[in-house]
Amino acid sequence: SDNDPIATVIARQNAILNQVGARVTTVTAAGLAHPRLRARQPYDLILANILAAPLVRLAPAFMRALAPGGVLVLSGLLVEQSREVLGAYRSQGFRCRAKLARGEWMTLVLS
Repeated sequence: SDNDPIATVIARQNAILNQVGARVTTVTAAGLAHPRLRARQPYDLILANILAAPLVRLAPAFMRALAPGGVLVLSGLLVEQSREVLGAYRSQGFRCRAKLARGEWMTLVLS
């Protein structure tokens, strides 16, 4: 999902080009606020590649949407923002499994 309808159209086209169109559903939504996304919860894996502020806001929703034992991968945040983001997720009960830094960018793997 993406809140930008152009991004969801392009994601759909890319899924088709990569021959996984039948396995990929795209929706335009802010966070998890789409009936298709809510209906398919809980998820074993959630990937979120967005800015730090939206990631912080989404922490409670991701906790509700993730299946027990599931994995959440957060990226799109700067290394210096990772402490704040991680704090928001720890306060929801997430545990950090890995931190992966690449230059100024950080990825957090949580469960």
